[in-house]
Order: sequence, then structure tokens, then C-alpha cells
Amino acid sequence: MEFHPGLKQRRRLIFQRQTSWRIKSFRGKKKQSSRQPYAENPVSFVSCGIMRADSAAELIAADSINTKTEVEVTETTASKLGAFEVHTKGFGSRMMAKMGFVEGSGLGKSGQGMVHPIEAIKRPKSLGLGIEFAESSAAEVRVERDQVIGAAFEKHTKGFGSKMMAKMGFVPGSGLGKDAQGAIAPLTAIRRPRSRGLGAT
Repeated sequence: MEFHPGLKQRRRLIFQRQTSWRIKSFRGKKKQSSRQPYAENPVSFVSCGIMRADSAAELIAADSINTKTEVEVTETTASKLGAFEVHTKGFGSRMMAKMGFVEGSGLGKSGQGMVHPIEAIKRPKSLGLGIEFAESSAAEVRVERDQVIGAAFEKHTKGFGSKMMAKMGFVPGSGLGKDAQGAIAPLTAIRRPRSRGLGAT
């Protein structure tokens, strides 16, 4: 057998050219068949704008084929429109208004349905679903939360201990533990002068 270094190199170059051609042609087909990203697709909705804070009345002239009628549309204030939607920025009210809902009238085609929205009831963490409890409004819950945070023995901790105890089901004025048999008054730290040791009285 004869050794031909040029022949092997030629074969190697031909092989490299063929594979690079295949890779290029494959990449080209892949790019042509790929879809556009969703962000580049056109948007099919129109924004309604910003809700106005002041109340106003608008007259809209509706032209019909046979008659011309005027329809009065009243806008309610933003505070009334989304009074029950504190955390949703009025999304539900705007959606209902787009579908033709007028505040004060009932739901449905002829207005025979519910007039007032269903309010969410916040249940205490430690109570189960079968327990009946006195319903309180969100304002009362906030007042109770502020009272718990401002405990007299927590001047420098910003109410951390009271918050933690409230999360675990502790009610101020009752004892600690499952059956409220524990200590009622919290332990207080006594500050001693520097010159006296721990055992001094």
C-alpha cells in the first residue's frame, strides 16, 4: 500500500464541504418554517381609556334607519363604581359596564337578577368551615389589627411579637395554650444597672 498524504486531505476537505452544505441548507429551512413570536402578532382589542373621577352625563344621539332617538347615559363616580373592588382597580366594574350593566339595576336581560355584588367574607385562620362566627367589616378588622400592633409592652419592636402571636391564634386577654390555661400577662424585662451583677437583688 502506498501512502498518499494529499489524497486523504482531499477526501477530508470534500467531506467537510458536504457537511457544511447540509448544515447550511438545514438551518435555512428551519428559519423559513418557524413562526413569528406572539409579541410580534397584531393586537385585536381596543383600550377603553381611563375612568373619570367626576360624575357627568352624556347625551348620545343614535341614528336609526327610521327614527332618530336620544339616549342619556349617566356615569357614576369612580368611588361608587368600584367601592367593593379595593384591590382590583375596578376591573370587574369596567368589564360589567362594557357588557351593558348599569349600576342600581339587576343582572340579566330584563334586569331581574341580583342588584348588590357578593362580598367576600374573611374568616379567621384558626376556625374551620363549619363554625359560625360574627361577620365583621374590613374596617373593624383593620381597627383590631392596629390595636394588636400597638401593645404596651412592645415599644421598641414595632409589634412583632403581637403580630406573631395573633397569627398563631392568640386572643389578647386570654391565656396561652390550646385551652387558654397559660399565663395571661406577658413577661416584662427588668433592666438592671451596669454595676450590679445578675445575682444582685
